[in-house]
Amino acid sequence: EEQPQETQTRETPPPMQPSVKEFLIEADDMGFYMNGADISSISAGSGQALKITFNVRTQNVYYGGLDFRSSYFDTVIIKPGEQKTVEFTADKTFTFTSYWPATGVKKADGEVIVQ
Repeated sequence: EEQPQETQTRETPPPMQPSVKEFLIEADDMGFYMNGADISSISAGSGQALKITFNVRTQNVYYGGLDFRSSYFDTVIIKPGEQKTVEFTADKTFTFTSYWPATGVKKADGEVIVQ
């Protein structure tokens, strides 16, 4: 009686995807915060996929909310208590800025530092 022959298959692992670095940034008219602390910048590696969620606080924010703009994204209006997520791949250091949507008054700057 013949034994069935075992064939070995070698599965090719899927290509490595760059991991996504996630940030939750709270904002009000005074600036940007992470984990309750004031921040002026966040860091990422060159070519890093980033996911930033902007959460507009309900205190110390003009009733019209804020919008966040940079060379990589423009969130449009985010009302107090709401949030919006942007995703992009960072390849150079850049500044993001919060504005009052109705008047375009600049409120605060933050920086994504790409190393």
